[in-house]
Amino acid sequence: MKVANDNIEKLNADAIYAAMAWLRKYAESPEGQKAVSALLEQKGDKVDFMRSIVKEATGAHLHIKPVFDISDETIEEIYPGESISVECGIELGRSVIWGQPAFATAFLQGTSSNGAPIREALSRFIADRAN
Repeated sequence: MKVANDNIEKLNADAIYAAMAWLRKYAESPEGQKAVSALLEQKGDKVDFMRSIVKEATGAHLHIKPVFDISDETIEEIYPGESISVECGIELGRSVIWGQPAFATAFLQGTSSNGAPIREALSRFIADRAN
């Protein structure tokens, strides 16, 4: 999924947030936890190799963000008629849930005002997690 800069403002903040919330609920569910474990097990050797290379080269920790096959039907169910915004929310959610701990803060501090729908959705998602 690629969104041109001039189309960022056309994204739907509610759909982005809905996708992020859906992904969080899935990640916290027994089904989602099994799926993450299965992906890590399936890709274990590759993950270990990549982590060791990154650690050796930079001293940093590599955060693995699982990618799930989410059907078009599920994307439509998450927020009807807003598939691009939903896909954006899923990708953003992956980075917040499984990425570096400071990702959300860095993202919010680094985005310009033309990313308003994404900023709004991310701010709402963070506020919900804090409560």
